[in-house]
Amino acid sequence: QALESFRQSAKINPKQPATFTNIGNLLLLLRRFAESIESYREAVRLSPENADIHAGLCKALSYSGKLTDALGECQKAVQLDENSLQANTNLILVWQMQKRSTAEILSLVEKTLQKFPDDVNLLNVAAASYDELGNSSRALEIYEALARKFPNSAFYQVRLAEIYLRFQRDGEAVAAAQKAIAIEPSNAMAHYFLGKIYFELGMHDEAAEAFLKTVELKINLPD
Repeated sequence: QALESFRQSAKINPKQPATFTNIGNLLLLLRRFAESIESYREAVRLSPENADIHAGLCKALSYSGKLTDALGECQKAVQLDENSLQANTNLILVWQMQKRSTAEILSLVEKTLQKFPDDVNLLNVAAASYDELGNSSRALEIYEALARKFPNSAFYQVRLAEIYLRFQRDGEAVAAAQKAIAIEPSNAMAHYFLGKIYFELGMHDEAAEAFLKTVELKINLPD
C-alpha cells in the first residue's frame, strides 16, 4: 500500500525527488533491485546534488552486483557531503564487497567512526568489519559497549558468546549465551553457541540438549 501511494504521488507530482527516493527505499527493502535503481536514478536526475540519494543508489547498485557503478555513486555522495552518514557507511560496505585490502577497509572504518562515534548502525558495521577482517579484539570492544547500551538485545549477547568462545573465555561465553536465551528463548543461534561451548567443555549431555533445541528451531547453522 505504501509503495502504491508513493507511485500515485509521483504521477501527481513527478518532480519531487523525495517521492522517487521513498519508492527506491521501499523497493530496496523488497529486494526488487532493478526497479529500485530506476527510482533512485530518477531521484538523482531531479536532485543531482543530494548526497543521500546518491548513497541510496549506491546501495541498490551494490546489491545488484554492479560494484563499479556503486562505488562511483558512493564516492559522489561523499564528495557532495563528507558528513553524510549513509554515504560513508555504504562506502564501507561497497569496499567490503569489492574485497579491498584489510588495511584499506579498516582505515576507512576508523575514519568513519571518528566522524560518527555514537551511531549504532555504523558501530554494527564496524564491529562486523573488524571481526571479519581479523581484529576480533576491537570487534569485541564494540559489541560489549553495544550490549551495555542495549541490555535486552539477544543479538549482542550471541555475538559476545561467539567471540568469547573463540578467545576461550568459556565462562563468559556460557553466560552470554544463557543471557541471550533468557531474553529470547527462541533464538536458535544462542542455543547453538551454548551447545558448542558445552561440547568443548566436555559437557556432552548439556551440549546435546542445546543442539537438539537448535534443530527444533530449524535454522541454517554456521560451519
